[in-house]
Amino acid sequence: MTGDPLPDEDHVSRYCRPSVVEHGRVKPDAFRLRPGEDHLSLHWLEFFAATSQTDAVAQVRKSMTESGFALRPNGRFAVLRVGEAKAVAENMLGLDLRFEHMPLDNAPAHSGLFLSQVNELAIATELAFLVTDDNTYPAVG
Repeated sequence: MTGDPLPDEDHVSRYCRPSVVEHGRVKPDAFRLRPGEDHLSLHWLEFFAATSQTDAVAQVRKSMTESGFALRPNGRFAVLRVGEAKAVAENMLGLDLRFEHMPLDNAPAHSGLFLSQVNELAIATELAFLVTDDNTYPAVG
């Protein structure tokens, strides 16, 4: 349901366009708000009830492509565990992050990450540190 918080043990993926990926690594800019945004767009992986994280990301890739979103070959999907991201923000910065399910007609797993604009760069940097080769997937499969 719209606005429901995502469980701490669940995961989200964020599409990272090529300009925020360097040598296959996701840069902090991938987690920065654009002008006029109040949240980062994500996809809730457990929504798909897939057998693996790789399969869930494939479902996100398919959903985005079918809705007309142009994924770029050098882009990446960064995956974060909700509870880990929230804990890092709270422990390192004393800030609360909110992950909410925000389904769209053409993207039922769509979710949002609401974060403080005051410390946005610090939050983005901490989130980027959580992204490793083990939780990064090619945008085009």
